[in-house]
Amino acid sequence: MAGENPQTTLPPVPREPIINARGGMSQQWERWIQQLQRVLSFAGGVAWGIINKAGSKLSDIETRTHAMLTDVLGWTTGTDTAQVKHISNADGKVWQDHVEVIDGNPHGTDHDMLEAIGVLDPSDTDVVKDKHLSNGQAKVWQDHTADVTIHHTLEDIQDNIASMLTAGNAVTLTYDDVANTLTVSVAQTAAHANSTAIDVPGIVTDFNALLAKLRTSGILAT
Repeated sequence: MAGENPQTTLPPVPREPIINARGGMSQQWERWIQQLQRVLSFAGGVAWGIINKAGSKLSDIETRTHAMLTDVLGWTTGTDTAQVKHISNADGKVWQDHVEVIDGNPHGTDHDMLEAIGVLDPSDTDVVKDKHLSNGQAKVWQDHTADVTIHHTLEDIQDNIASMLTAGNAVTLTYDDVANTLTVSVAQTAAHANSTAIDVPGIVTDFNALLAKLRTSGILAT
């Protein structure tokens, strides 16, 4: 068939001398050169296996595109650390998207999947903010901060005490809010004048009975 190479391997080298007795090239050598010429001039005529590739290198090839490579290893999951793999744009985008996530939850990890979660311990003095608390603990804190009845300043306490005390008979109260003092004063004359009017049941009765007994026995003059 036209265009086919009748010889796909190099012909064997003739054993006879190149120059014959007449001083010219022998016919066997002429035929060998013709066969060799046909093999070398036909595209793909020289089998790759018979070429000595010792000392050859990739840079000897004029065009060296990535697509010309064979048995290219792709990126797969595993523990291999050798940097001999190739990745696609899609693989690179997955990695880049992962690197650029600095907030949120890119792995769909739920809170209950975390290990060694530090919980709130109200009895501890630790100030490191690495603890977790439940809704119940948060409610206790919220109720505490929202309850205005348990958060009084010193000024509030002083004002409450001053409003609770009420001046009485011969007793006056003087509250100095600026100096934070409460003065209790008793009028001595008023207290003495009112002493005879005090009638405490039991005490006055027993005292009068004691006086009568002392007079009857003669110990106390009538």
